[in-house]
Amino acid sequence: DQFQREFPTSVIAEGIDQTRGWFRSLMVIGTALFNKSPFNNVVVNGIILAEDGSKMSKSKHNFTDPMVLMNKYGADAMRFYLMASPAVKAEDMRFVDSGVDEVLKKVILRLWNSYSFFMMYASLDSFSPTGKLNSENLLDRWMLSKLNILTNDVTKALDSYDISLGARYLSELVDELSNWYIRRSRKRFWKSDDDSDKMAAYETLYYSLVTYIKLLAPYMPFVTE
Repeated sequence: DQFQREFPTSVIAEGIDQTRGWFRSLMVIGTALFNKSPFNNVVVNGIILAEDGSKMSKSKHNFTDPMVLMNKYGADAMRFYLMASPAVKAEDMRFVDSGVDEVLKKVILRLWNSYSFFMMYASLDSFSPTGKLNSENLLDRWMLSKLNILTNDVTKALDSYDISLGARYLSELVDELSNWYIRRSRKRFWKSDDDSDKMAAYETLYYSLVTYIKLLAPYMPFVTE
């Protein structure tokens, strides 16, 4: 009964060098025994090369120990860098340490700074979200529109197993959240009076952060948790 429920599987993943091996063996056995493919979707990983384009080799020491990179930048930065790369589209990629650092600076730190900004002012004003998103402020409406587009685009990308495309959308949104929405809304949070525009900014930023981390979770499980 369990086999009938789980066969065929929704997706498998393996390196491109296994196309004639594991992939083919599964297909042959599945069709021979059950007359159908044992999997519905395939994510094929390309070959990860050293920075100079050569094959990674322990004897040459032409790569940084992954544990060193994860201890320095975090596992999520490494994970996102790989999932945003051509390697998840069956293409070769040159692994560059600075690429992991860039994810830390341009995605994780921007998200963390946005979260810290919200927490600082929300704590001062004892803000409690109501879920009401009826702001007339153009900045709020723009941000919510961007989030709706992002939700649609990332969902479509992941439903079709286009992992790197989803990562690109997520990278673009956190820049817009941090460098456009928050930067241009700062004065609204600084107001001493408890007016409707200030509350609308809080509601929008809270909703933006929660929605964004839900979409980011498959790429960065530790940071989003």
